[in-house]
Amino acid sequence: DRSPSRGLGDVYKRQLQEIAEGYWRAVRWDRVAEAAAFLGDPDERIDWLAEGTVEGSFSYRSASVIHLEVGPGLVDDPDGHERRATVLVEIEGFDSDQVLKREVRVQHWYKQSGTWYVVEGERVGLARQ
Repeated sequence: DRSPSRGLGDVYKRQLQEIAEGYWRAVRWDRVAEAAAFLGDPDERIDWLAEGTVEGSFSYRSASVIHLEVGPGLVDDPDGHERRATVLVEIEGFDSDQVLKREVRVQHWYKQSGTWYVVEGERVGLARQ
């Protein structure tokens, strides 16, 4: 008995969910080098590594991917992107005044050379608004 194919779109969604969750785990635990690997722009990656911290005074308590949409494959994209996606993440943590903040954050991701990257300027949550 064969089960019906879930389709390539579902494969990309599962792949991106795992990758986005890995990114947010690295952000939550302030593992700068691990989180920086999700930045496609080498200059931005170097800048972030030089800062030495993911979020400064913001302390993440949790970050959960709650929804994602993966777009169709791109042909002849000027930036060389193979696909684009939108990820909704519910984040919770404490600001510098120890006030608990909760927010749903929209992030944009792209796939290039078989790897998913978070769009520059949207790499982290609350503290960089």
